Amino acid sequence: MLWIRYDPVGDHFKVFDLVTSPDQFLGFLVHEVITLGRGGRGETPNQVTTAPYYPVTNNGFSINGFLYYAAWAQRMRMDPVIVCFDVRYESLSFITAPRDVVAWESDSVLIEYKGKLASIVRDPLSFSSFDLWILEDVKKHDWSKQTFELPFPLVNRMTSPGTNKAGEIIFAPMFLPYDVEQPFFVFYYNVERKDIRRVRLQGIADNKEFRHRYGLIVAAHMSVSISPEHIESIASL
Repeated sequence: MLWIRYDPVGDHFKVFDLVTSPDQFLGFLVHEVITLGRGGRGETPNQVTTAPYYPVTNNGFSINGFLYYAAWAQRMRMDPVIVCFDVRYESLSFITAPRDVVAWESDSVLIEYKGKLASIVRDPLSFSSFDLWILEDVKKHDWSKQTFELPFPLVNRMTSPGTNKAGEIIFAPMFLPYDVEQPFFVFYYNVERKDIRRVRLQGIADNKEFRHRYGLIVAAHMSVSISPEHIESIASL
């Protein structure tokens, strides 16, 4: 696993990599942290050693200079945790997590909700409701849980990239539709009113000419990645 994250205090990017495997049964895991300078040049790696754990996903989520990802701690993969990497101080810690947040893997995603780490957990068989787990106290590992019923079921291959400025939870398809003529919708759930609205995005590979020009094969799984409130920067590494 390898991530590149930004340190807003030091004003530089860092590469975080897990260089040993828990399957090696060493009794510990070794991580490397490389600080990138201008032009992408890296400094001497700093090694961070922790107790062994098993990551359940290659997707990490960042909030305010911290990288989070779900894992099973210790041997036999029995203890659900969220691994927390402090980008500035290059240290790792473990947050005890509800089993559902880790056990469902691809059907459980980490998001930021009102400035806090949260997780959307849905039923893998029918997306008619979801649980919102919120980490209320980082030091005490205290989580709260709310369950919401959707006004209508969504398709199964949905994920949540986070929330918008209004606090609505975003649900978006993980793949482009096979049918070019099929519309592409993003859904916004309001937790206060408990209602949902949908917005059609046009120009998302919704014509044959576009797909042919960029080599998008209609029969293949074409992944979609949506970043809420994303802002591009022309600054180089």
